[in-house]
Amino acid sequence: MNTQTFQHKDILRIYPDLSARSLVSWSEKSLLTPDHGDATGRGTVRRYSFDNVMQAGVIRELFILGFGFRDIRTFFTEHWKNEMKRFNYDCVLIMHRQTIRASNVPGRISPNFSARVFNMGVFKSLGASAVLEDSTYPLDNGELVLIGDAQLTTSVVVVNVSQIHTDVMGAG
Repeated sequence: MNTQTFQHKDILRIYPDLSARSLVSWSEKSLLTPDHGDATGRGTVRRYSFDNVMQAGVIRELFILGFGFRDIRTFFTEHWKNEMKRFNYDCVLIMHRQTIRASNVPGRISPNFSARVFNMGVFKSLGASAVLEDSTYPLDNGELVLIGDAQLTTSVVVVNVSQIHTDVMGAG
């Protein structure tokens, strides 16, 4: 277990494409809460754990891949501690995202996603089937089937948490 602490500037050094405002915003919106002390007033320093630094890397990837605050917060609330840390970050995160636009209700969009975490060794042995085996989308002869009067958009995103871990360890 890594007990090292990090400051705001350390995370920005590890992830140079992040802005200082992004980290503050994530903290204000309870997306990334520093484990070792949040800023409580002017001049106080946020102190992040190694786990927080890993979370920042995954949050960054999910934003790049088009996920919004609500979905990312849901992922961390429901999956982070139970699944990601169980593999000591030697894993891959696979998220299926499905959006259904009902044509009978103009402007109504129903986004949904599911997340699975695979140990890196298991992921490598399964290959592409790891990405597709747990699909919850109805199939007919290998084709996605639209249900009723809806337009279905699906995507699968893969986040290599093991690589983020390697990058953080190399920068620390």
